[in-house]
Amino acid sequence: MTLKSRDERLARIRRKRRLIRAGIAQRKGMMRRAAVFALCGALAAAWPWGRADVRAQAGEPCTAGMVMPVHNGTIVAQFDKPAQTWMAGHRGVDILAKEGDELVAPATGVISHAGKVAGKSTVSIRVRSFTLTFEPAQTSLPVGTSVLRGKPFATVAGRSDHCDGACVHWGIKVSKGNYVDPERWLTPQSIRLVPVS
Repeated sequence: MTLKSRDERLARIRRKRRLIRAGIAQRKGMMRRAAVFALCGALAAAWPWGRADVRAQAGEPCTAGMVMPVHNGTIVAQFDKPAQTWMAGHRGVDILAKEGDELVAPATGVISHAGKVAGKSTVSIRVRSFTLTFEPAQTSLPVGTSVLRGKPFATVAGRSDHCDGACVHWGIKVSKGNYVDPERWLTPQSIRLVPVS
């Protein structure tokens, strides 16, 4: 093998290695971008409240997952999750309200119940895998009616076991007997994507 042909062969090998490294780097970049898009898509799809504003830019604010069901509402009794689902606790929040006050949908969903439960006047909205419950509440909308975030769906009215004439109880049920704190969904959340090396 001549010196010239050896140098040409080495040059070809170096070029090939550079192309392989460039291809790997490009694939890594594509995989990283695909992972970011998949993460954003998954977050948007998993977000249970109608209008999540998920952004890929670090530090950009998102909107709150829900809106307060009473205009300018004040929470007068906070969520108190029981240690076990069968134990006593406060499975929601009580919002200052009087008889006849308008209730707006905290999130876009469907009326899943309207009527009495154990003598209490209740209305429920199904939002993906969650059920939002309101007591005392009454609506003229039939079950199956779509309701939009921030739009009226019911009024504070009827019987309640602890909110008669002074408040409305709002709960978020995630499974049988398992509730989460509605107040946490009233605060705008920020999603930050951190690059991995």
